This record gives sequence, C-alpha cells and structure tokens, in this order.
Amino acid sequence: MEGTNDRQRGRVIATRTMSAGRLAFLDCLRAIAVMLVFVTHSTEKFSMLPGGGGSWLAWLAYEFNFGRVGVVVFFAISGFLIPSSLRGGVGDGSVRFVVSRFFRLFPAFWVSIPAAVAAQLWLQGRAIGDHDLLLNFTMLPRLFGAPMANGAYWTLEVELLFYILCAFLFIGGLLGRGFVLSAFALALGFLFYTSQRPVFSGLLNPDLSGEAFYFWLHISVMFWGAVCRKLWDGERIGAPALLMFGLYSGYLLLYRPLLLGYQALWLHDVGTEAIRWSAGYSGAMWIFVLLVFFRPLHSRLLAWMGRISYSFYLLHGPAIYLVFWLAERHAGLQGGPMAAYMLVSFALALVVSEASFTLVEAPCVALGRQVSKWLLRRLGWAAAEPRAVPARLA
Repeated sequence: MEGTNDRQRGRVIATRTMSAGRLAFLDCLRAIAVMLVFVTHSTEKFSMLPGGGGSWLAWLAYEFNFGRVGVVVFFAISGFLIPSSLRGGVGDGSVRFVVSRFFRLFPAFWVSIPAAVAAQLWLQGRAIGDHDLLLNFTMLPRLFGAPMANGAYWTLEVELLFYILCAFLFIGGLLGRGFVLSAFALALGFLFYTSQRPVFSGLLNPDLSGEAFYFWLHISVMFWGAVCRKLWDGERIGAPALLMFGLYSGYLLLYRPLLLGYQALWLHDVGTEAIRWSAGYSGAMWIFVLLVFFRPLHSRLLAWMGRISYSFYLLHGPAIYLVFWLAERHAGLQGGPMAAYMLVSFALALVVSEASFTLVEAPCVALGRQVSKWLLRRLGWAAAEPRAVPARLA
C-alpha cells in the first residue's frame, strides 16, 4: 500500500507540473542522461592527457556504455512526449508541431556549430570546408555526404526522422492508436534483431550497415516510449497492442539481462560488447521505467539541469575540447586527476548552456509560439489552442 501511495503522490505532482506545461521529473531524468553522456565524452578525451589518473573511471564509462545509456534514455523521453504533443486538427496541429519543433531545435543548434568547429576542429588542427560547414546547418549533413562538425549531432538525425514519422502518422489519424505505436516499436526492433548473426546468420538484411540497423533500433525505442506514455496516462491500448508491447519490453528488459547473467554465471563467457550492448539498451530502459513509473525524481537542481539539457548536450563537447587543448599545451596543467579536468569542463559547459538557454532557446521557443499563432490566423485556423502538453526535446 505504501508503494501505491507513493506512486499516486508522484502522479499528483506530475499532474500539477503539467498544468504549467512541464513534467519536472522528466527534466530530472534528462539531467541524469546528459551527465552520463558527459562522463563518457570527457573520460574518453582526458584519458589522452599524459600522466593523468582516473583510468578506472574511463574504463567504467566505456565498459558500461554510459554514453549510450544516456542517449537511449533521451530517445525514450522523446517518445514519451513528442507524439502526445501533436494535438488538434490535422491542419492546425501540424502547423503548431512543425513551427514549435523548428524554433525549439534549430536556433540553439545553429549557435552550437561555430563553437564545435572552433573547439573540436580548428583547435585540434582539423579543417572543414565551407560547403560541408553550410551543410551542417541542415542538421542532416551526412545525408548530403558531409561530415558532422560535432560527433554528438548524430542523435539529432534520429530525432528528426522520428518527428517526420510522427507527423505522417498524425496526418493519417494513426498517431493516437496504441496498436500502431506498438507495431512500429516491435517491427523496427525486429528489423534490427534479424540483422544479427544469431538470427538466420543475418541473412534477412544483408546489405544494410550496422549503423543503419541501430538507427531503426533507436526509432523503435522512441515508439516504445510513446506506448509507455499511453500506459502512464492510464489509457487502454487493447490486447494486441499490449502483446506487442510486452514482447518488445520482455526482450530488452528481461531476456537480454537474463541472458547476460546466464553467460556470466554458468558459461563464464561474457564479452565486453555483450555487456556494453545490454547496459546501453536494457540498462537505459530499466532506468526509464524505474524513474518514470515507480520512483520519479523531484530535485530543483536536477530539474534546472534538465531544463538546459539540450544546450548542454550541444555545447559540452566544445567545453571538453577547449579544456583538453589548454591542458595539452601547458605542461603545468598536466598530471592532475581526471576529475579536476572533468569538473572544470563541466562547469564551463553549464555556464555556456545556461547562457544559450536564456539568450537563444527560451526566446526562440516564445517566438515560435507567436509565429505559430500568426500562421494559424493567416490560414484561418485561429481556434483555441489545445491543452498544453510538454514537448521538450531530449
């Protein structure tokens, strides 16, 4: 009974935050996710400095795939929020969605590109052509054969495709159906799974690269998160949808961890990649389930960091590279504990992220609302807006 009461109190708190257009416990979850990503990227870089300690932390972050855990949590959060933010009629709902997503994502992203080019390329003695640089502003440079200015941008490609899929499903009147969301999650997960050697030796999908299959796995996690939202809201999704959702969840939440445990305890044959895969996906989904359905976090500090997590995700790389560049070129700054370099770059990333959020993100989100209202009036769809639902990007 006590656990049930705790969950009910958590729902009450979450419902109150929704009235202000936010789910604060998801901001706390975002903060944890982005810190895991930061730990991975910073330990990878600072372990290259001569004489520094902290190799155990770099090993831990690599072995248990902290970065992928954080990214998959972000994807699940996007699935939890984005489909439910598409509301209203086909016309006005689509306009609101496209405009809000554009102003939410692109301005802060554009601001981060010069920082990434300066710190992650120029300071490291690498160049990028003007043509490739301009293509980075599309958020899809690899689609046009150009390299990414910041390696972390790959997740934005996944997000954009998910948004496009959600928009088409919304226009077709299918986005609100639990059966469709569960079917997408299971089908895309199966597409990935059948590319692996244990299943028909990967013969079902021999021509696509591993990166392409992981791309669809990440989209499937987002659709899984969308079904989680329906269950969290108390919606009935029907037996077929529940069965597909159960199969998908059972594989990643139960089968993979149990298989890993069996291999470790009885076969004594657990490779690094098996641990990293299970941690990155099964571990991330367990974190999401526990901190959404059972023990939502409520911390002002974490909520603040989650609020600026998009800017932090975009700008933590340049902060790390700048600190690394300074330490690499000054012997007096070398030989310190890895934690010191991490703390300095973390503090720098927080400062520039708060500035980006205050000066770019928040004003552009507000501008997006005004542009959306103006467009709806011009198109004759100036009806009352649907009830606000949080729709922040992971």
